[in-house]
Amino acid sequence: EIKSVAVCGYSFAKTAVKTDGDTVTLGFGSFKSRGLAALLKGCDNAYVVAVTLGHGVDRLLRQKAVVSTVEQFATDAVASTLAESLCDRVQGLLPEKTGRRFSPGYSDLPLTVQEPLLRFLGNTDITLTETGLMIPSKSVTFIAGVK
Repeated sequence: EIKSVAVCGYSFAKTAVKTDGDTVTLGFGSFKSRGLAALLKGCDNAYVVAVTLGHGVDRLLRQKAVVSTVEQFATDAVASTLAESLCDRVQGLLPEKTGRRFSPGYSDLPLTVQEPLLRFLGNTDITLTETGLMIPSKSVTFIAGVK
């Protein structure tokens, strides 16, 4: 069912990286994050990526919630797995080999990084709620340093 409604999309851009202690400067701003700084240490460049399964998956999840909580939970888990698989695939398509992914909201990188990151990428068909959550919900953003 998910594959029949998913409209997978992605966007990426390369940016210069500068680390200074716990501060990371990318093409869309400077952020304090010990975790991201450690991951990007020694990298001159990184890729900023956004992927989404599209609005059809959100509609399916809402339909499942009305029918059965169990079906909704299972469908949500499968959709999350598919979104992570899409991240793997897109990372493999990048023009250069990259290291591990790091996403806003992970470790000490705040969700507030989502807004400038998505603005930097341009038209991604992903919007943010007031609290920084992405719509469509099965969307992922990440930063990966060039090795």
